[in-house]
Amino acid sequence: MGRPDPGGAPPPARGRPAASVISVQREIRIAKQDYSKPIVAIRPWANEQVSSVVSDNADRLVGWNTDSIVSAIRELAP
Repeated sequence: MGRPDPGGAPPPARGRPAASVISVQREIRIAKQDYSKPIVAIRPWANEQVSSVVSDNADRLVGWNTDSIVSAIRELAP
């Protein structure tokens, strides 16, 4: 895994190119701005860190647990 840059941005996730971050940002923009949809971010199993791009834009951040996911969807559903 690479070193963080001096500006504080985290290095790209292991095994994922930096282009994937741009793709995620695009998907978030489309969901939020074009469709006014809430975002439920799901923390991958056994991971403690979540991309700041995702966590900064998520309406809810939940663990990899059915009850947590369903609860977040129900809370955010219109």
